[in-house]
Amino acid sequence: MGCTSTKSKEQLKEQRKIGHKFEETKLQKFDDFFAKAVPIFQKTEEFRHALEDCPEEMIEATDVDALNPTGNLFEAFKVFCWALSATHEGDFKKSKLKFTEAHPFIEFEAEDGHPEFDEFAKPLQKFLKIMVEGKDKFEPLAKEAEELAKSAEDLIKTADDEIKNSTLDTGDKFKALGKVAGAGKLLADGAAKTAKIAVHLKDLAI
Repeated sequence: MGCTSTKSKEQLKEQRKIGHKFEETKLQKFDDFFAKAVPIFQKTEEFRHALEDCPEEMIEATDVDALNPTGNLFEAFKVFCWALSATHEGDFKKSKLKFTEAHPFIEFEAEDGHPEFDEFAKPLQKFLKIMVEGKDKFEPLAKEAEELAKSAEDLIKTADDEIKNSTLDTGDKFKALGKVAGAGKLLADGAAKTAKIAVHLKDLAI
């Protein structure tokens, strides 16, 4: 049962990812267009990972979800701090965790004999960075993704005629049609997930 649960979690993480690998169509107009989405979606995937995957990783690292199915990030942080304190006989100040005013917002050196603390501290750094800096930096990306998705709809409408009239051989034309359709779906999916993250960031605004 545990293996099935772990597999399901990994599958869910894969489904949530914002894809940015577009297959080459061998038609420069289409390849150049979809190439524009790559750096945008690479960046938005970093945001998504920090907001969706990192909190889960922190909860899993502290086993809060095993103790309480509704365990949240705040409870996980309390467990992390308690464990750090216990490692130093109750003196939290002796731990190697320091808070800073700028990125990475926390500085943490691995505790000797306790590599599990890194499993919490590293995703915490990513999460805090996005929480503090994310909103202003993400809005331009979200706007670019939205505009690309709208432009892609118009571009794809011309794909059939342009590919049929291209100099590609029959086999490559058939492949190009499929690749353009697949790229269009991937771009639309990425834009939708990006819009969802933008809403999430507004809800988490601090």
